Amino acid sequence: MNIQSFLEHHGIVRNPFAEEDAQTDQVFKEYCISSAYHPVWDKVYGDPKDPSTAIVFGPKGSGKTAMRLQIDQHLQKYNKDNPAEQVFIIRYDDFNPFLDHFCERMSRRTTRKPEKVLDAWKLWDHMDSLLCLGVTNFVDDVVDAGKPDSKSSIDPAKLKKLDRTAARDMLLLASCYDQSTDSAFVTRWNSLRKKLRYGNWRAKWSCILAWVWSILVILFFALLFLRPAADSDSGDAAEANVVRAQEHFASVYPSATSVLATDSQVAPFSSTDAFPLKTGHTLVAEKTDEPAGDVAAAGESAGFFDWFNSVFQTRPAWKWLWLAPLVILLGCLPYLIRWVKCHLIALGIKKHMRVGKREVGSIRRVLMGIPAKELASQPLPRFDRTDDRYELLNKFQAILEQMGYTGTVVLMDRVDEPHLTGGKPELMRRFVWPLLDNKLLKHPGLGFKMMLPQELHRDMERESREFHERARLDKQNVIPAFQWTGESLYDLTRARMMACAADGASPEPKHLFADDLEYKRLISAFRTLRVPRHLFRFLYRVLVDHCNRYTDSEPEFQIKAETFETVHAVYDREANPTAG
Repeated sequence: MNIQSFLEHHGIVRNPFAEEDAQTDQVFKEYCISSAYHPVWDKVYGDPKDPSTAIVFGPKGSGKTAMRLQIDQHLQKYNKDNPAEQVFIIRYDDFNPFLDHFCERMSRRTTRKPEKVLDAWKLWDHMDSLLCLGVTNFVDDVVDAGKPDSKSSIDPAKLKKLDRTAARDMLLLASCYDQSTDSAFVTRWNSLRKKLRYGNWRAKWSCILAWVWSILVILFFALLFLRPAADSDSGDAAEANVVRAQEHFASVYPSATSVLATDSQVAPFSSTDAFPLKTGHTLVAEKTDEPAGDVAAAGESAGFFDWFNSVFQTRPAWKWLWLAPLVILLGCLPYLIRWVKCHLIALGIKKHMRVGKREVGSIRRVLMGIPAKELASQPLPRFDRTDDRYELLNKFQAILEQMGYTGTVVLMDRVDEPHLTGGKPELMRRFVWPLLDNKLLKHPGLGFKMMLPQELHRDMERESREFHERARLDKQNVIPAFQWTGESLYDLTRARMMACAADGASPEPKHLFADDLEYKRLISAFRTLRVPRHLFRFLYRVLVDHCNRYTDSEPEFQIKAETFETVHAVYDREANPTAG
């Protein structure tokens, strides 16, 4: 007998029990996500206008992932209905990329033992991971804002209203936490800068000065090489240059006279006399009708020419080349100091932001794009502490608020799936426990929805007093056991059957079974299954076993109690191998 024929007889056009995982369950995503709820839904979901923290402990298959998807879908709907009071969603459910980057920073000896790696995982690593997810998604929205085919929820008009401080904070966050691989990091950062209308010409001033200074120095030394060589027969090249300088002086000040004072003898000279200035000689001006100031200035001018020629013409130009690097270095010093500072900051970020992938050169390059005065004293993740992360989180929330996001919700799930934890309670505990900090869980405008395995609740009850004082679980909305009663599982089964029903049909779970199976027995059996995953798997087996007992020519459209009890007994032994 065909299963589809059996279902169609009851007005069901699609098998409601074929899927077991909420992430791939199309029946749940298309229909039940907005109609089937667990009794604790209201406590976990809370009020989006004021996000709160809720911690749910439940066994595998109990529907934690389904509830996380429901919260996600309801928050998206809330954002569409309230564009001025949206909630920013951070989906913290894929930990492998962060743990992989984290392991790369550990020694090879440490990575051999997962417990040692997870012992080094701290609260600031969780905060860095959350900021990586949030900043990357937000930068995606900002860069795509205003494009025709964009799904961005950012209003371009609000981007234009961002002040320079907010734009700088966003660029700082992007330089540390943007993990997108859609384009080159520096290219994407510059695209973000242009979107934010953040001008940074002042950041390039030291670089421009260094280039201009270097070019001028090179030109100066090039001119030394290009000066015509003095006649070798004239004796001393420097002497000829000094003569030309004195002739120029005499032509400008014809009434001025100069004499050479050697020992006690002074000799007058005319404007056409050429004489060498040697050590110990003194240039003397006689009393003339020219003002004394002009004569003194002329003497200083001649003195400069004398010094210049005596320094640069008495030796070949190539002997002065050693000065060029020193002079260039002097002009480039402001740029080099800024380069070294940004490089040290980049080294600190790479070392202490352990969950992201970033190169020192890329970080330094974008930091050089922010003026030094605006970069000074800004918090950056370059130390092993949470203070900087809290300040960066506050900056991120302030930017989100200007974009219309009044709150942030973190959806955490699937902590048993990373390869480093392997579903082992002791490893999951090492990974999750640092996050249970009341200061973060009660951070203003931030709410966590944590879906954790049931095993962790038992470990939590055995923790020390110090742990409970830090976590303050009494202030969080804790669901110690995500349980389903037989009646709630029956309602869930009915909701799935209604979702797969034909138009006008209203199938009931009890109508699938013969009259010899009482309603109370059905509820009791559902109660022993405990979680939706076991329920769907069991009902699918019941359908298969029943249809295998009959043919299409002689069908039977109600499942007998005998078939139900047989399959239930077998499944109960498989699901609870240690029972009894």
